[in-house]
Order: sequence, then C-alpha cells, then structure tokens
Amino acid sequence: TIICWRGGAYAVEQVLDLVEPDLSRSGVQLQRELKDELHSRFDPGELGQILLNLTLNARDALQARSSERRLWVRMQRQANLGRIEVVDNGPGMTPEVLARIFEPFFTTKPVGQGVGLGLSVCYQLAERYSGKLSAESLPGQGSRFILTFPLEEPC
Repeated sequence: TIICWRGGAYAVEQVLDLVEPDLSRSGVQLQRELKDELHSRFDPGELGQILLNLTLNARDALQARSSERRLWVRMQRQANLGRIEVVDNGPGMTPEVLARIFEPFFTTKPVGQGVGLGLSVCYQLAERYSGKLSAESLPGQGSRFILTFPLEEPC
C-alpha cells in the first residue's frame, strides 16, 4: 500500500537514529541537514530501506579512509521535488565502477560481504514512486547519492 506521509524529516531522522551508533563505532561522523517538511506518496519503510542501504554502503566505503570519516545526509525541497543526498568523503569511484553501480549483482565488495543487489533494489524503489536515484563520484573525492521524488499536497 502506498501512503501519503507527513514528516519527511521525522522519517529520515528515525533511520539516522538507527544507524548512528553503528556509524560512530566505525569512526564515521554523521552530519544531518534536514531542512524541510516533505509530503510524498513514498512509503516510509521503503524510503527507509533506501536510506539505510546508502548510509551503510557509505560506512563500508569510508573504512578505506584512515582519517576524518564523514557522512552528510541532506534533505530539502527543490520546487516540486523532494531531494535527499547522502554524501561521503570516502575513496570515491572510478568512472567504470560508477557506470555500473545500479546493475543487479554488481559489487566491488569482497566475496561474502555483499551480492550487489542493494543499490539495484534502491534504484527500482525510487522509480516505483516516480523518483530517481543517481550518483556522482570521482576517485579520491568521495561519493554523492541523490534521491529525488515528486512532492504531494499535504494529506
């Protein structure tokens, strides 16, 4: 069932509250910039699944960094779109890897640490709600994942 939910910042905060202790144990500093109240038909559980996957992938990528591991989660309104960004200062990705990250079963993780379905599922969930999941990255300069989705009138 697709529901109209209020409190986009609250739904995102819940996921961040869940993962923050794990991030902290991994030496990752989480910074939240949740500016706007968003109204969407996005299912809060599926939005949470996307955010959980993106934050845990960032945590894994940041383990390659020896100092200052940072993760930013930003949420804001841009005209009639909601926008959530998950940005890290990790090792980044080559253009070849970036081109394939949303393919099912593609992974850069060692055997036994991932099967390459997480980002593919997230991409499909975004599309289900007429949204879009994209990524930007350069080697040595971290990665930025951007989820955009249409906003609705308040319920």
